[in-house]
Amino acid sequence: MNKENRRYKRIDEFLKRWAKIAKSNPNIEFNTKSMKNAIYNELIRLGVDEKDKSVNLRDTKSPQNFSCNHYYSYIVNPDSAFNNWLQHFDKNNNIDVFVSPNWSYFCQFVSKDKTASIAKDHIKVYIPLDAKHIEEGAKQIFDFLSNNNIPHLSKIGKNIRFDDIVIRLVNKEDADKLINFVNNNKYIQNGLIEANPFAFNNNGIALACDGNLSYNDTIAGLIDMYIGQKKRENALNTVGLRNFYSYLINVYQKQFIEHKIDFITREFEINPNDRETLNNYENVIRLVVNSQNPTFTYDKFIEHYEKCSGKENKKGIDIDSINNMIIETINTMSERFNSLEDALINVEVYVQTGQKNLLTRQKGLRDKVTNSNFRESLRELLKIKKISFRDYYKSIASYQEAYGRAK
Repeated sequence: MNKENRRYKRIDEFLKRWAKIAKSNPNIEFNTKSMKNAIYNELIRLGVDEKDKSVNLRDTKSPQNFSCNHYYSYIVNPDSAFNNWLQHFDKNNNIDVFVSPNWSYFCQFVSKDKTASIAKDHIKVYIPLDAKHIEEGAKQIFDFLSNNNIPHLSKIGKNIRFDDIVIRLVNKEDADKLINFVNNNKYIQNGLIEANPFAFNNNGIALACDGNLSYNDTIAGLIDMYIGQKKRENALNTVGLRNFYSYLINVYQKQFIEHKIDFITREFEINPNDRETLNNYENVIRLVVNSQNPTFTYDKFIEHYEKCSGKENKKGIDIDSINNMIIETINTMSERFNSLEDALINVEVYVQTGQKNLLTRQKGLRDKVTNSNFRESLRELLKIKKISFRDYYKSIASYQEAYGRAK
């Protein structure tokens, strides 16, 4: 059985398993948060060896029995894989490695080049490694990214899952380098778990683009919607791969093309006026469907990413530069006025009117902003994305807050 047929078989079996659960438990309720969570928890462990499911990379002795001295009080075992990574990268000048007390499920790896931290859209790369290989494999991966000065925003969860290592990149060239490194690294290849079958796969590496969403949580929600509808229609016997993707195509058409239903807004509890989040769901569902097409290549995935991120726009807008300038401007203005709200008001009005005196001269900000094409490019970007300045700022600032150095 070739890799594609194997992947389709795994999807079909997973869907039919949940149809069987629905048949055997007539009182079970789908289209609920608890059911979506149940599907999600099973989904992310597809392909994981039973003995690896109990491994805890944060709170138990590392699978490779390394000993570390770098101790964080909210990590229970100082000999854990998390502490081994903390020690290994402690003096690395290109990467911050830390465990946030408020998000201690993950060990986070963030390049000191903040391009990826500020970016709103990423090429999300999943490199799923088993318990035997994840500790050393992660060192090799993040050493490679650091040595090649590749901006990234990454994390490793404490459990072995098919999304245990998640790396967010911002351009094709960096993705090419990482994929080539993984494909030619025998140690990592020997430790790869089967990738998420619902995602686009490239030689055992899963790739996604999901904006501010969780790709796998979205998949779980879509499966919950699908099985729930089949149960209500007494059509659980029709559940399977082909029927599932026909269902998704219909949902996509009705929700995002014809605007006749609001399945997505109901299932995922989205404010109908939150255009950015709805755009992200539209992009993810399109990717989920396209990923199962044998003609959907890596280059087509990159085209999808560039369309989602706006990098394909013909006006040559440099989104990363705009994001960096927004953060710098708001931070400097906030320091000047000692108020984030006053900073937002002044910058928003400047973007609307072009009144230079609304910007402070502190740190040379006024000249830096007004002598560039920042205002024109930002106005064009907001127009393309159909979003207000305030909402756009909040979306990029949230990444800094979530993935900043919360030590």
